[in-house]
Amino acid sequence: MAAHNDRAQLAVRVTPSAKKSAFAGWTADEKGRPVLLVKLNAPPVDGKANTELIRFLAEAFDCPKGQITLLRGTSSRQKSLELPAEVMDRAAEVISARSSARSSSSAACPSATSPPHCAR
Repeated sequence: MAAHNDRAQLAVRVTPSAKKSAFAGWTADEKGRPVLLVKLNAPPVDGKANTELIRFLAEAFDCPKGQITLLRGTSSRQKSLELPAEVMDRAAEVISARSSARSSSSAACPSATSPPHCAR
């Protein structure tokens, strides 16, 4: 996660076509940066998964959908989003409370429900 003024970036890896939308924990990318794992109850067709991702995050983080911006990854499982910084301040707590599964990448992330070292 990186902050810019009053906005913060969040890296996400999605799994589309899941039974229900849910947080699946944390992992790290090839450079060791935290990546949020999210299962989505939407197919990866015609932007439906992107729409569901924004809807799900807005609901989970209690923020308007219009404040979440998809920066990169419109046609990829790897996505970069921009959110209000104050939302990111409480994100780890929300994700921990709503995580449905543990990450399988425990080597990169000591805790599947909290991000590894996150610089803002």
